[in-house]
Amino acid sequence: MATENIPYKIPENEASVFYPPIGDALELTRDNMREIQHYAFKITDITFQTLRNETRLELLNIATQYTKKIFSFLPHKFSETTSHTVNDSGKNAAEQLYESFLPVEPIISHRYCPESIPIILTGHEPIFYHPGIWIKNHLAYYLAEKLKGISINLIVDSDSCKAGFVYVPCFSEESASIQKVSFVEGKETQAYEEISLERIEVIERFKDKVDALLRKNNHDDVKNTVKDMQIMFDCFMYQIRHAYQQGCKDMTGLFTAARKGLENAFGIKNLEIPVSLMCNTKGFYSFFLHILYNAKQFTEIHNEKLNDYRNTHAISSKANPVPDLEIHDTLVELPFWIWEKGGARNKCYARYDAGSIIVTNGNQMELALKKDEDPQKIISRLRSLASHPFHPIKLRPRAITLTMFSRLFLSDVFLHGIGGSRYDVITNGIMKDFFHINPPKYITTTTTLFLPVKTHDIDAKTFPALQKELNDMRTNPERHASGKTRQHPLFLKMVEEKRALIERMRGSDKEKRSQLFHQIKKLNASMFKQITAEFGNRQKKLAAIKEKKAYNKVVKCREYPIGIFPFNALHDHFANVFSESKNKDKQS
Repeated sequence: MATENIPYKIPENEASVFYPPIGDALELTRDNMREIQHYAFKITDITFQTLRNETRLELLNIATQYTKKIFSFLPHKFSETTSHTVNDSGKNAAEQLYESFLPVEPIISHRYCPESIPIILTGHEPIFYHPGIWIKNHLAYYLAEKLKGISINLIVDSDSCKAGFVYVPCFSEESASIQKVSFVEGKETQAYEEISLERIEVIERFKDKVDALLRKNNHDDVKNTVKDMQIMFDCFMYQIRHAYQQGCKDMTGLFTAARKGLENAFGIKNLEIPVSLMCNTKGFYSFFLHILYNAKQFTEIHNEKLNDYRNTHAISSKANPVPDLEIHDTLVELPFWIWEKGGARNKCYARYDAGSIIVTNGNQMELALKKDEDPQKIISRLRSLASHPFHPIKLRPRAITLTMFSRLFLSDVFLHGIGGSRYDVITNGIMKDFFHINPPKYITTTTTLFLPVKTHDIDAKTFPALQKELNDMRTNPERHASGKTRQHPLFLKMVEEKRALIERMRGSDKEKRSQLFHQIKKLNASMFKQITAEFGNRQKKLAAIKEKKAYNKVVKCREYPIGIFPFNALHDHFANVFSESKNKDKQS
């Protein structure tokens, strides 16, 4: 199943990956629900089942309120002033598209029954999704509809802001290329949840940069596609600007609002919850304390499973896929981040003294907890520290503990992309040995979608053959001379001299061969001067193929954000992926 060491591969061409197939995914979710009901361990002083039910209810309420808040930032009418071609109905293309983004339906309220209602969970950083990421949101809602459950997108705003940029295609007449445009600069060490925009100029500057690049696409073959991309980008950025003007200043909220507007056009009604809100719950702090109380055992299992993974996949680096957790006498590294609001993320450690546990960042920050203190009192204290008016302390899970908590305490099934699926094999091993359970299975999905632009036909053998020929023209110019050049007396003389030198090399010592080799190089250089025209022609052919390859690479990039993709290309692709007829084939 999806929890084994399966060699997942990203589709090179336009295709989708579902593991297991959608039909099997429904039964997998039901199997998970049955399996989870048998978990009988305790978290601190509470049974898992009790804490899971309480946590699910709390997180569902938080997700509902947060999603309503995001929807309140979205505009309910279109007032964009950009001018596009007006169609027969009198509406321009941007206005027509934007009307499909409007939040015409309120958030559906559920009668929550945490024990029985299926919760389908996926998640990602609050960035500009590309289709390969976004398919998880589509699949989550699709499965929730089939199972009469709830789908939730977990916004990983606790990650450091290393992906706050977009890729933009440039089909300029000089050379095709992929350009990278950052939304914010110099924030790589901060978590997304820490990033707020003081001025709307940040948004406008980003939009202007992307617009300028899109305008450079002046090839006739791409003009219509680029026009559709500009319309989509206008609509996407309009929502970000509108959300900002409505009081949403944080980067996470702005990106989420724009994505939710687009998802509304696709009929996707997932709830949203940021990790930062998920962490301020009794369930999360109980999970943290349970690992804190058993840190050495957890760390040893964690490192053992990491080592197994590295051995299985022949990974020599101790930093991949994640570093080992450190153990130094009474100091143990925890699988969490800790930092003070406004600062950068720090590693989290536990230092064990006679009657207390010190939670620290290894520097000046220290939280002293008594070993025999009531866990519920400690949780109340941690929540108070998190909401401190001047110096809030933030505790956040790292990659493995994030999916571990999410899969155990919130979801009935988790939807991963390719990367997450590869690494969550480690999480499974830890859960199995630490909690003594059969971990809930997860689902893997991704898709590849290219811009609707034709690529150049290139013979795969031509490019390397030309490269080889150009190299040979320098080392064996006599093979490539024209018939007229080959008949020239001086050229014939140089060819004969070269043959004689090669013959002499066969019986010579190392020093003599070196001398003869340098003489041959001089002859090659002289003969090469006679074939520069032929060499230039081959270079032009190679350059033309390079341009075509560069063009094709720009077309076949799968990481362009959904916010600049032509709407119809997205719509047709996902309609095809989730068509009933196709899914029946998958289930047969």
